[in-house]
Amino acid sequence: MNSLTTHLRKVLLSACIFLFVSISVTAGTEGEIQYLLQYIGNTDCSFIRNNNTYSGMKAKAHIEKKYAYAQAWIQSTEDFIRLTATKSSISGKSYLVRCQGVEYRSAQWLSSKLQRFRNLNK
Repeated sequence: MNSLTTHLRKVLLSACIFLFVSISVTAGTEGEIQYLLQYIGNTDCSFIRNNNTYSGMKAKAHIEKKYAYAQAWIQSTEDFIRLTATKSSISGKSYLVRCQGVEYRSAQWLSSKLQRFRNLNK
């Protein structure tokens, strides 16, 4: 085997490893995002967007639309939260989540759910 062939094999192997790692990260991020979307859809908490209150299912549908639009800019689950589930793109008002009479900023609420998910899946 000549040195060019050996070099090409190394480059090809490196590319395959990089691709595999990239796909794994993307799959992991997508799994976290899908978990959060399911959590939103199944919660008994209310979502407040532009002073209007929505069920978890309606909030999920809205965030899914924003996700479909913003997907090209999302590299991490934190990006997903920041770009789709934190504030109104039009008014700039923060989204809120009301659970058992207590209101949270949606970014804080979702980040805590994400952290819990990661801790359970270590």
